[in-house]
Amino acid sequence: MKHEAQLHHLINEFDEIYDRTIDIVRLDGKTLKDTLVSQLPMQLELEMFVKRINYLHDLIEMDVEEAYAVAIANVIKKSQRELTATQAKDYSKADPEYRVSKRLLLDARKVRDEARGCLEVVNTRRFTLNNMTNSIIAGVEHAYL
Repeated sequence: MKHEAQLHHLINEFDEIYDRTIDIVRLDGKTLKDTLVSQLPMQLELEMFVKRINYLHDLIEMDVEEAYAVAIANVIKKSQRELTATQAKDYSKADPEYRVSKRLLLDARKVRDEARGCLEVVNTRRFTLNNMTNSIIAGVEHAYL
């Protein structure tokens, strides 16, 4: 498959990002300053990764559609009897090229969804940090000198 190497590279990259950021995401036992400093680079890295995996997912999806169309054409061409459109579609799903590309799409979707989930956690962390910062500032504004 033409995108298989790219996908495996992105899977490895995501594993590295996850391993590196899982402890950074945690807020307990850290200063507010340290958590704020780590937020933007972590968020930027995940945003960029999600964009790349989305793009690769879309390319693989196009490959699946192409493989499916070719498989249907081959089934119709090789058939010695008349087939309904439903029969041709069902037979084409057994095509090895289609099956490989479909499996690659499923792998890409899995990584994409995991990366989106991690990005959602990082975005939630951003809002939590913002609320904590606002609470601290509000508390200082009402403190007596």
